[in-house]
Amino acid sequence: MIIKFKEYKIGYLCKLFKITPKAIRLYSEMDLLRPSSKSDSGYRFFHRDDVFTLDYIIRLRKMGFSLKEIRTILHGDDLKDAVKFLDTKLEDLHMQLLQIRIKIAKAEVHQRELQEILSSKKTLEITPPITFLASSIEPSVEEAAERFHRINPYLFPKLTFSFPSAEMESAKGMLPAENRQQVSFILMYEDVENLHMSIDVSAYDVTVLESCRYIHAVTSAEPSVDYHFWDEIKQFMQDHHLNQKGVSFLQYIGTISEHENPRDFYHVYVPVE
Repeated sequence: MIIKFKEYKIGYLCKLFKITPKAIRLYSEMDLLRPSSKSDSGYRFFHRDDVFTLDYIIRLRKMGFSLKEIRTILHGDDLKDAVKFLDTKLEDLHMQLLQIRIKIAKAEVHQRELQEILSSKKTLEITPPITFLASSIEPSVEEAAERFHRINPYLFPKLTFSFPSAEMESAKGMLPAENRQQVSFILMYEDVENLHMSIDVSAYDVTVLESCRYIHAVTSAEPSVDYHFWDEIKQFMQDHHLNQKGVSFLQYIGTISEHENPRDFYHVYVPVE
């Protein structure tokens, strides 16, 4: 298309760039775009240079710049200032990209967990030796999670609770409702990258749990009733002649409400020898 430069009204620019008159008025109000002339009746006219300026504004908007940032670029005193400003913006965009990638990774992990629950309903297995990283949740869960993120932003520890080994012998099942307050909450992460072998994780206030085999179960329970799935785990241990080696723990996956009946889903880990 050959454009013959002349005086253009707002309507033409809107059609050319597929934007609204409101957008052009906003750009004018923020001193980003200035009409080259006005008619006696108040119509604003834009010339060739205005077309290029508007194109530049729209391209910067597509790069993620705010109108205030665009004004800084357009009214800068020096090209070096614009380059420096773009350097800062690129750093910010790269950080945003990292955060998006982290969110995608978290969502993919959770999707696999839910798919595992959906496909198998219940899982009981003896794992090869696993090493876990753990941290207390003092002073808060968010700050504890940040300790793991300082090691690697892609580490996603789960809220975990352990419980007295005596609960294992309870005929009422694991963690009967009246004993729920006895649990100890921590954050734990399965060290699939073996970070404990290359990094001093204690420098981040994160503890390495001794590597061992676990009975691993993916299961669920209604929060209002006893966790009777423990009986099945105890039977599994007897069938495989296994002895508990230390404190067991549950990692919370999520909650799904079916017919207004909430059900919590967990990874259950029982250290064995």
